[in-house]
Amino acid sequence: MLVRVQYAPDRYGRVKNYSRRRLEKLLAAGKILSWQEASTYTPEQRDYVMAVKDLPCTVCGKMPPSQAHHCGTGMGRKKNHLEVIPVCESHHPATQACQLSRREWEGEYGTEEYHMARTRYILQEAR
Repeated sequence: MLVRVQYAPDRYGRVKNYSRRRLEKLLAAGKILSWQEASTYTPEQRDYVMAVKDLPCTVCGKMPPSQAHHCGTGMGRKKNHLEVIPVCESHHPATQACQLSRREWEGEYGTEEYHMARTRYILQEAR
């Protein structure tokens, strides 16, 4: 079975067809994030998101792997893959474990902008 996935857009914008087995190998190697999200990431964005997922949770410090929470999304706004913060499952606003609205989450843990700046600083220091 062939699945149409653009896992790493090349400079020509070519879309490649891969079998399910090949896609599973690419997922295991960390070269694509998921079958659904694979076509929306550029290589730079994919590398950034993977680096963020290797950081501890920005709220509680739980060790990686973390989930990448996209900041500033909602109400029809498009995701910016360079505006992500690392959070564990219990602090990720989109999970059932964390049942807080955005306003409540920011009131309890701090603003998304603060956590994004902190994440960028940590990644910059790691270089």
